[in-house]
Amino acid sequence: KLYLRLLSLPLMFLLTSLPALAIGGIELNQIQAIHSDIWQGWGISIGNFYLYVSLTGLYQVSLLFPRTLASTSCMYFILLTIPFTEILQILRQLRFPPLLTELLLLMYRFIFSLLAIADELWIAQNSRCGYRTWKLGMRSLGILIGQLLQRTLVNYRQVSLSLASRGFNGELRVWHSSPYKPSRRYTFEALFGCTVLTLLSFVFQR
Repeated sequence: KLYLRLLSLPLMFLLTSLPALAIGGIELNQIQAIHSDIWQGWGISIGNFYLYVSLTGLYQVSLLFPRTLASTSCMYFILLTIPFTEILQILRQLRFPPLLTELLLLMYRFIFSLLAIADELWIAQNSRCGYRTWKLGMRSLGILIGQLLQRTLVNYRQVSLSLASRGFNGELRVWHSSPYKPSRRYTFEALFGCTVLTLLSFVFQR
């Protein structure tokens, strides 16, 4: 259930953006130029324009949708199974710029901090019937956003002062339990899987 809820958000953005690829538009006096691209004659005239379902657009959608869904699933697999500190440790071992890893760590910290603050404010407002009506709910939402911004700035100042008091020199040191030891089995399985996916991509592209 948690995975489906997490997948629903990017899926909603994906489904709302796909019609822009599948539907084309052209002026009525140029309709003959795209006659072969209209899918089963699906089209409608609106003023001087003609909107239609494009075969080229449907082909792009058929390629984009599974690739986007697979990429999102892979991203969630990494985020839900690997601790974020381990990901940062791997990035440091791969010699990623320290500025990039520090920004990722701070963003990760502030995202969960904002979610916790927003959840506390929403529970407090909901317990006082702050969302009983639409008008009252909009007013409560505005107050929540204002309080969230104010608390975020306070939290940022506290983090800045705590880093300065500990002698922050531009790099955050995260404790790591043990050095990473690559497994031959996992390395073989990863290489084998990548090889199979590469071969399949070449086969289906033909």
